[in-house]
Amino acid sequence: MSKIFNRNENKLINLPIDKIYPNPYQPRKHFNEEEINKLSENIKENGLLQPITVRKQGPRYILVAGERRLRAVKKAGFTEIKAIISECEAKDAATFSLIENTIRKDLSFFEEAEAIERLIDEKKLSFKDAAKKLSMSESAISNKLRLLRLSKAERSIIENNKLTERHARAILRIQEENDRLKILEAIIKNGLSVKKTEELINKILFPELPEIKKNKKHIVPKDIRLFINTIDHAVSTMLTAGINAKTEKNETEDYIECIVRITKFNGIKKQH
Repeated sequence: MSKIFNRNENKLINLPIDKIYPNPYQPRKHFNEEEINKLSENIKENGLLQPITVRKQGPRYILVAGERRLRAVKKAGFTEIKAIISECEAKDAATFSLIENTIRKDLSFFEEAEAIERLIDEKKLSFKDAAKKLSMSESAISNKLRLLRLSKAERSIIENNKLTERHARAILRIQEENDRLKILEAIIKNGLSVKKTEELINKILFPELPEIKKNKKHIVPKDIRLFINTIDHAVSTMLTAGINAKTEKNETEDYIECIVRITKFNGIKKQH
């Protein structure tokens, strides 16, 4: 087990607040002042129930985890705070802070995505290694990082209007930012649910599809995988005919992506 999680090597002390310096790896960008005020009042009445975590760096102490608690204690007027001095190295601080925040559900989904990206970049991790460290699947890591394709303006609109991660993933199906901004405006103006948002995006992406009319009979497959099986069958037929073809599938919570690659040259076997 990493030293960062080995409580036996960590020390609990009362630490002067003015000796504690901000965590450079803090994944959270926004702090809810109302929540901090409530926590501050609770600390005044009951004391600090969970200590913060710091690491020693020369004469200074660098905050690793617990910034909300630190802010609340300051607001409560205390000059000291209970702190665990961790033996973790600076390179482990980012991992610890991200894990601590993720477990406590303190991060917004964009903050979590940014922190994961920073962790992967700074520690040169593969998706597999990052997934193992954060107890997440590789597909979950991939889906989180896809959110960062949205611009800062889009992220701000989504967060300020309290839209969900699924809203954010849905509009990622649209390539152009200007088009996404128009969709966001429609979502907010009309209070669209995720389902309604997906229906709107489908109409934009597939305008050629006819509307279902009451007087017409339409056969709608109960399982979309019938279409996938049809694609697989077509590829199998091409392979039998000597054509070099293959499919790649990628399934997320929002869609199934199927790519068919057919070799343009030397795709047909030579006849002997």
